[in-house]
Amino acid sequence: MKKTISILAIIAAITTAMPNVVNATPNKADKVKLSEPNAGGTIEVTNLGDQGDFLYLQIDLQQANNSLAILRILDAGGEGLHSQAVYTKSFRRVVKVAPDEFNFIEIQYATAEGTVRKKFDLNTVVYKSTKLIEIGE
Repeated sequence: MKKTISILAIIAAITTAMPNVVNATPNKADKVKLSEPNAGGTIEVTNLGDQGDFLYLQIDLQQANNSLAILRILDAGGEGLHSQAVYTKSFRRVVKVAPDEFNFIEIQYATAEGTVRKKFDLNTVVYKSTKLIEIGE
């Protein structure tokens, strides 16, 4: 329950304009497109980078018309972390995720024609390196 409340508060606080992510650079290798036949929509997720303990993801949704669609973000247990109605052909949302709290998320985009799903494992890798620098006499 604590995870759900914290992620909902985080997502609610994020808007598509994020001045705090100035140093985060998109990684083209992290851009993912998923389209299922006759699903009526597409999801594109871009990793905007991390800042502090959070990972920023940009979610772009496309559908054939301006009809009602639903964006959902779920955790590994299928518990809803975020749900939002979308009424436009194209929609963009930036979300902030804490990889320490969630190691898996699923993004769903449900239109009248079907549901598009994309699943992600969130792994944090920390690199440690030691340098030996010679000091003058």
